[in-house]
Amino acid sequence: MALAGPVIWVAVEYARSNFSFLAFPWVLAGHSQHANLSVIQIADITGVFGVSFLILLVNGAIAQAVIFLRFKEGDFRRVKLGAAVAAVLLALNFLYGFWCLGAAKWEEGPNVLVVQGNYRQDIKEESFKELETLGRQMKRDHIELTAGVFENPAQLIVWPETMWPGFLLADPPGFAQISALARQTNSHILIGTQRFVFEDRPRRRNSAVLITPEGRAGKGVYDKMFLVPVSEYIPFEDSLPVIKFILNQMLPYEAESLTHGTTMEIFDVAGAKFAVVICFELSLDWLVRGARNAGAQYVINISNDGWFTDSAELDLALGQGVFRAIENRMGVVRSVNTGISSFIDPVGHVNLLEVDGRRKQVSGTLHGRVALGGAKTLFTKWGNWFGFLNLLCAIAVVVYGCACFLRARRGGSGKIR
Repeated sequence: MALAGPVIWVAVEYARSNFSFLAFPWVLAGHSQHANLSVIQIADITGVFGVSFLILLVNGAIAQAVIFLRFKEGDFRRVKLGAAVAAVLLALNFLYGFWCLGAAKWEEGPNVLVVQGNYRQDIKEESFKELETLGRQMKRDHIELTAGVFENPAQLIVWPETMWPGFLLADPPGFAQISALARQTNSHILIGTQRFVFEDRPRRRNSAVLITPEGRAGKGVYDKMFLVPVSEYIPFEDSLPVIKFILNQMLPYEAESLTHGTTMEIFDVAGAKFAVVICFELSLDWLVRGARNAGAQYVINISNDGWFTDSAELDLALGQGVFRAIENRMGVVRSVNTGISSFIDPVGHVNLLEVDGRRKQVSGTLHGRVALGGAKTLFTKWGNWFGFLNLLCAIAVVVYGCACFLRARRGGSGKIR
């Protein structure tokens, strides 16, 4: 139990975290320790799955001992072996964690101003329909929050996902407004909006646009690569149109698919390179790892969490950022509508935006220096080797179990051990 349990558990976590477009790497066992920094430093080697394995190993050893003591079932030698292995690995993990926390050093990057608006999702959706009223108010609120940069200059200003209603690059008056703001602040502005691309027909993309201090966009655009099923695109829309019909009856708005981006854009501000991941993309360790290998020294996550009001999903998203920072030993910056906006350093320390003691359902700004990544970690180089190894071992366990079952049945005894 102590040894097979963690293998099978991690295999299931790994499988559902990499299951094509249905991948959902949330609420993994390892995520429960996101605030316990001395435990999770091993993520720079094994990813979050190493932490999950350790949790299940310790709990499996305890469960095995309880079963033996209470019900007198099992082999005492196996109980001792499971307890010994769990104790040794737990001790080594703590030693490694404390060493990482004490030895960590990094270079500070650009001054960044994070802007956090506070717009519920229903209001935000109405703003797209009423650009002259609600849309204008949303833009004005974010511009007023950005004005704080005049007192504390920043090299980069970050707005959350889709906080510019409509299509910024196809809106000359709106673009002129943002362009003027960039020149006035003498800062780069990273802003979440939508844009059109022309494929077989005009299609929308969820994008992040970087405006330079000179007020130009240039090629500084990232299009979200991993879209969320249902909320951003309709699975099998062309082959099974009935799915779109059903969703349109259920959703408060007409379902319309976006199209995904194809490349990870690497931006450069003040000599430091960064990548942008939008919303749920922060959960995809392989995507952030790919950005790190492409040359990004830190990652910016822009998100609209107005969907989730003040629920625990906001905390879970923050925990994802902690693991991505540790896995790649790089800084993570989050600019999130309704919260939780933050700076995360390469060992997982979090600097949160708080207003009157609250970090959700508030608007405000957070100023800081972003941490830059240094040498690449084993996780950055090798990826999720540990999760994949557990998957192979779990398959072997299942095959072995089936073989034992068939052998017992063929033997005629009917007894399965």
